[in-house]
Amino acid sequence: MRIGAMRSRIELQSPSSTRDTAGQLTFSYSTHSSVWAEVTQAVGDVTTADGIDQLDNYIITMHYDPSIGMSKGWRVIHGSNTLEVVTVDADDDIRETITLTARFLR
Repeated sequence: MRIGAMRSRIELQSPSSTRDTAGQLTFSYSTHSSVWAEVTQAVGDVTTADGIDQLDNYIITMHYDPSIGMSKGWRVIHGSNTLEVVTVDADDDIRETITLTARFLR
C-alpha cells in the first residue's frame, strides 16, 4: 500500500452498552482515534462474512495498528458519513494494513 493513497482522515468509534432503568440495552459510541486511510465505495453488491449481500458498502484501508483492536460493530466517521464496520481483515502476518468493509448508515 502506497502511503499517498491514504489521504482521507477518518474517526474510529468504539461501541459501549449500558442498561437503562427498564433493563433495556442502550448503545453509545466514543471516539477511539483518528487515522489516515484510503476510502473507496464498493461497486455493486458485496458479500460479507455472514453471507448477506449489502449495498452502499465502503472498503477502508488503513495502516496496521494492533492497539486499535477493531471488530464488527465499530463505526467510522468519514466526512459527514457514518459507516458501520461489517468485517475487519487485519493481516497479522505481514502487519502492514487493516482492511474494513463498512456500510453506510441511513
